[in-house]
Amino acid sequence: MVLVAEMLQHVQVTVPAAHPEVVGVVAVPAIEKIVDLDRVLAEDKATRPVGVALGMALDVDAHAESLTARRTAASRWSRRSTCTRDNRDAMRDLDGKFAFVTGAGSGLGREIALTFARAGARVAVNDLRAEAVSAVHEELAALDASLACGPLAGDVADSSVVRGWFAALAAATGGRLDILVNNAGYADSDGENRERLARQVQELTTTGRITTALDTTRRLTDERWARMIAVHLTGTFNCTRAALDLMAPRGSGRIINMASIGATTGIAGATHYCAAKGGIASFTKALAREVGVQGILVNAIAPGYIDTPLLDVFGDAREVSSALIATQTVLGRLGEAREVAATALFLAGPGSSYFTGQILSPNGGLVI
Repeated sequence: MVLVAEMLQHVQVTVPAAHPEVVGVVAVPAIEKIVDLDRVLAEDKATRPVGVALGMALDVDAHAESLTARRTAASRWSRRSTCTRDNRDAMRDLDGKFAFVTGAGSGLGREIALTFARAGARVAVNDLRAEAVSAVHEELAALDASLACGPLAGDVADSSVVRGWFAALAAATGGRLDILVNNAGYADSDGENRERLARQVQELTTTGRITTALDTTRRLTDERWARMIAVHLTGTFNCTRAALDLMAPRGSGRIINMASIGATTGIAGATHYCAAKGGIASFTKALAREVGVQGILVNAIAPGYIDTPLLDVFGDAREVSSALIATQTVLGRLGEAREVAATALFLAGPGSSYFTGQILSPNGGLVI
C-alpha cells in the first residue's frame, strides 16, 4: 500500500500539462472515452505488478466494484447529464446576450461557443488558426448565433490586433458585450521532455520508483518562457482591458478566464505553463475586487485533466499514463470538454449572480 501511494504521488507530479484550452498547437476535440484500467493493466505484462497493487489499493473485490463497473456508471451519468444539458438549453439562459470566446477553433473554446449559442447567445469567436475559427463561425451561423464581425483570427498576445477585434465587435453589437471568455492558450513540450516522461512511466510501472529527472526548467529557453506568458497572461489582459471599455459604461458584464489546476497544484515539467495559469488566477481575483462596483463579475475555471489528443505527449505510454491519472480521480475517469463548457455556461448565466473572484474547478475529484 505504501508503494502504491508513492507511485500515484509521483504520477501526479510528473504528468505534463494536458488541459484543453489550447489554440494554435494541436486540435483538441472532445473525446467520449473513459479509460479501462482493468484492461490496460491486464494486457500490459510490464504493468501487471502495478495492476495487482492498484487492485489492492482500490479494494475492488471488497467493494464488488471494478473499474469497468465504474465506467458503466459513468456512462449512465453521462446520459443523465446530457438530459440536464438539453433542459438547460431549452431554458435559453443567455437569450439576447452577446459573447466573445477566444481560442474557439477547437476543444474547450469551440464547445463553450456552441454551448452559449444553444443557450440563446450571439457569439463571436477567435483563434490563431484562421481556417479553424472560420469553421466554428460557420457552425454558429447554422444555429443563427453568429455575429456580423465574422471570425476574428489572430494572436491574443498582440494588443493592436486585439483592439481591432473589439472595434469590429462593437460595430456589430452597437457597442455592447455581455460575456468574455478568455480561453486562448496552448501547452508545449520538447522531444527531450517526452523521452524523459516515457522513462519515468516505465520506471514507475516496472520498479515503482522514479529515478529519471525531467530537468525541464533548466532547458527552458527565453523564447518558450516569454511566449507562454504572452499568450496566456498577456492575452487575457489584452482582451479583458478591451472588453471593459464595452462593459463598464453599461454597468454589467461577465468575464470568465481559463486557469488550470496547475495554478494551484503545480505540474512538474510545465513551470512556465503553471506560472502563466497562476497569474491568471491572481488576475481574476484582483480584477473582481476592482470592477465589482461597476456591476461586472469576474471568475475563472481551473479544469483538471481532460481526455484530448494533448495526452499524446506520453507517446507509447499514453494509455497507461491516462489510466494512472484516472485512478487518482474520484470519478475514475478524465473529463470531457462539455463538462467544462457547462461550468462556463453557469458562470455566464443568471445562476451565478452572486459569484465573483471565484475559481471553479471541474476536475472529477483529482483535487479536493
